[in-house]
Amino acid sequence: MAVMEAIKTIRCPSVQAYIEITSIPQTYEHLTLSWSLQGETNTNRTGLYLIVNSTTSSTYNYQRMQIYGTNMQGQAWTGTTSGMDGTMGTAAGIASNNPPKSVYGCGTVNIYDYTNSNKATTAMFQAWSPESGNVPLSNGEYFFESGCFTGDSLNAVDELKIYNSSYTIARESAVTLYGWNSS
Repeated sequence: MAVMEAIKTIRCPSVQAYIEITSIPQTYEHLTLSWSLQGETNTNRTGLYLIVNSTTSSTYNYQRMQIYGTNMQGQAWTGTTSGMDGTMGTAAGIASNNPPKSVYGCGTVNIYDYTNSNKATTAMFQAWSPESGNVPLSNGEYFFESGCFTGDSLNAVDELKIYNSSYTIARESAVTLYGWNSS
């Protein structure tokens, strides 16, 4: 039976440029990072990026499938500077709502066999957010994506950093890192 334990939860007390988890214990087989995040912007959804062990060189390769409204598309990148291009909710539409409402995107990323320094880091992710910032959604559309990534680094994972290259992460956004063993 799999055993999953919360390692660390971070709730943003104020606007932050990024969320970083360091000194990850090497006592589990796999990691799961879950999030409920909002970007400080008035656009629709916005990107969410993940880097592993502070590696920002072009060493990540990933594929993803995006579904939103009546659209669906597959994408693939090699040699990118972030391991995941996910999605988080934004403050879009808040100015027109009275009282203001917050829209958060959520998701998870599973990092497998993260202590193994003899293979590339491998992970799968899923992310969801409203396509529009209006709550309730005026157009009823949601944005969903699922994908996987590998990193060329052969180091055990001991640090994760979540960020957006253009916007800050809003107050009350939260992430939780879990460790789990398959037996």
